[in-house]
Amino acid sequence: MSANQLRGRRIGARSTSGSDFGSNESSDSKHLHLLTIALALLAGVIFTLVEHNDAGHSHSNWCTIEIIIQSVVVIVGSWFARRHLTGSNALIIPPLMLMAMLLSLLCEPIQRSFFGTGHPFEELIMHCLSNLMLALATCGFRRSYRQLCMISSLFLTIFCLTKTNGMLVVVLFSIYAVLGVVWLIASHWEQVSRRAMADSKRRLPIAWLVAVPMAILFAIVYFGGAGASASDRLKGFMPSSGGTEKHHDHAHGGVKDGDGLVAGKDNIQSFGPIEDAPFADDDKPSLYDAFDDTFDDPMKIAKLTERAVAVPPEDVIEVERRIARSKQAGREFSTLRRKNDKNSEQIKDLDSAAMFYVAGRTPVHFRMQFFDVFDGIHWIPEDNLLVRTPLNMAHTGDRHWLNITKSRNIDGLFGHRETHAVKIINLKGNMIPSPPHTAAVSINQVNRTDFYKSFKNGLVALDRENLPSLTPIQVASNRIDSHKLQTSYNLVWVPRANEISTSLPVHDEVEAIRKLAYDWTSTQPRGPEAIAAITDRLRTEYTLDRSAHADEDSEFPVADFLLRKRKGPEYMFATAAAVMLRTQGYPTRLVGGFYARPEKYQAKKRHTPVHTSDAHFWCEVNIGSNQWITVEPSPGYEVLMPPPGLLARLRSAIAFVAEGIRNHPWVSLSVAMLVIASFWNRRRLTDFARTAVWKVTQPANNRSLALRSLRLLERRFNSAGIKRPMGTTFGNWIASLTKISDATSLRQFATIANRAAFGSGDITADDRRHCEQLVQELTFSRIRRNVIRSNEKERP
Repeated sequence: MSANQLRGRRIGARSTSGSDFGSNESSDSKHLHLLTIALALLAGVIFTLVEHNDAGHSHSNWCTIEIIIQSVVVIVGSWFARRHLTGSNALIIPPLMLMAMLLSLLCEPIQRSFFGTGHPFEELIMHCLSNLMLALATCGFRRSYRQLCMISSLFLTIFCLTKTNGMLVVVLFSIYAVLGVVWLIASHWEQVSRRAMADSKRRLPIAWLVAVPMAILFAIVYFGGAGASASDRLKGFMPSSGGTEKHHDHAHGGVKDGDGLVAGKDNIQSFGPIEDAPFADDDKPSLYDAFDDTFDDPMKIAKLTERAVAVPPEDVIEVERRIARSKQAGREFSTLRRKNDKNSEQIKDLDSAAMFYVAGRTPVHFRMQFFDVFDGIHWIPEDNLLVRTPLNMAHTGDRHWLNITKSRNIDGLFGHRETHAVKIINLKGNMIPSPPHTAAVSINQVNRTDFYKSFKNGLVALDRENLPSLTPIQVASNRIDSHKLQTSYNLVWVPRANEISTSLPVHDEVEAIRKLAYDWTSTQPRGPEAIAAITDRLRTEYTLDRSAHADEDSEFPVADFLLRKRKGPEYMFATAAAVMLRTQGYPTRLVGGFYARPEKYQAKKRHTPVHTSDAHFWCEVNIGSNQWITVEPSPGYEVLMPPPGLLARLRSAIAFVAEGIRNHPWVSLSVAMLVIASFWNRRRLTDFARTAVWKVTQPANNRSLALRSLRLLERRFNSAGIKRPMGTTFGNWIASLTKISDATSLRQFATIANRAAFGSGDITADDRRHCEQLVQELTFSRIRRNVIRSNEKERP
């Protein structure tokens, strides 16, 4: 046997020895191939149903479309493979299968980057296995491919059964099991019929290659832990199925103990966002519980101290009344807090409990409480005076919106309005978390104003004890354009006094803080530049450390933070910024609430969880007309700005590319050279791709092959600068190109082309070989060289 014959036997050439492919293929093998296709498609349907069920849209139209597409592709691919992927053409099968298997891996980064969706790790691997299984099914006319296809389909269906116990999946798996038994019987008899022609060498059965790893995996699952689920027994085995190490946005759950938690009733630090969890209203943490969990408990001052606040005489009685009332209710916030090592150790577990979920752009601050009086240690909250004007409801689109009392849009500062959806999970209280400059609030099917309560400071609450859990609340808010804030001429940044929001505690170190603030802002004009000077110095020269507390005997913790320790929690940064700005005559207030972090965005669920550990403090500065701007002095926190315009996005893209080039110069140079080389040789690369498609998809019909060869050659001539004249037939035009190639060969091809185009004669096997030979010989490079040489000869 020659080498070519041996190679043809190995890669699928036609044989007369009773092989299961080629012209002498038995009817049993054909039926076995059809059965393999049916089992593969059934396994693909099961996997598609399970995948879409995990995504939450198991009965969507896309699920049906996906099943139809993969069925059509497999059926058409099987017909094509049986007709064309035999003999020497079978060499293309392994690369095609590799491409099919890697298709999901190549598409996943695109899907995550542009569409914000993706698959968990194990589903992505199963996607690759499903693609490989379907590709093997198309080539099931070969026995080895049939066996691999069945092994892949069996593994895939078992994986699906571990993911769900739905009735439809169980029924389909039962059908799969029955057909699988039929396939085993048919495969056995087909193998018996071949045994006379089989090789005499004994080989390790392919079943052992699967049985041994499956037995090891079964042992891990079964003996890994008594009474635990599969995901618990495989704890840490995969990053998205029971792993406890790194977080992944597209994971199903189990990462960081997320879905494995149960609701707790006694400790507010140990419950999880489970919809049917047995929570009692009293067990839900309030805003102040979140403050205490995050920043430790406030100090209980044993000695009696009297602190005075420098406020206008007419406001002294009001301030004293509010201080007494807030301390009696325990609503003040103390900047002097005790260290709690046990609580600090449990901080890492706080991310397991979502207070609420946010859908919309992040980062975003959610305001819950305002503090305007500061006595040196305690911040006293504002009085939440109800707005006396009637509330207003408006119907926009398909929702009813409660319009918040509008503040004057000074000089058009608001550059953008956007909406966030908030879904309460474990937050006690009736106050709706609201972004700065809240304009409207909407709850589906709530169209009465008496369901709400609106406050003078812009907050909105429901007229009930607690917010309803798992009910989305739409909150529309305005975004201040920072450029307009810088250039607004209607804002008068003059020092203001005789206001509670500019009052300062009476302490010897207030003057030292005033001097430090003056040094930081003396070179800047009043307004946004001076405010930014203070916040920038705090963000760059001070360290954010939640474990850094003021000394227990400190009488003025903010002075210790600013002048000596230079590190502390967020509330100390916010207090320092507020006090420093007050020394310069800016009305300020402390704001307590939550911060939705962009790094916590879950792409699969399209929302951002806000946990107890996201409790946060910042400050606001009054700019007149009851309008306050957000000031964020804590490093690592950002203020949400309006979406950038087209020019801003272009500048950002250019800056991003420039930064990448600067950080990776050699990689950038290599990519640039590759792009330039690809552009320079674009015609050759295009012709290479067309030729590859022509080789892979050669039709069995000789006339079709001749016409496709004619179209390929015409495109080569067009790329080389030779176009067919209008009204000239393909055959006559090809015959006239004697300067490009051998005239005899071209005339013969022209005759074949005319017969193929006009049906004036049959196209024989010799004609087919001539077309194939001419396409192989008359390459684009050769045509281009001959054109250049011909043009040089014609020059005078």
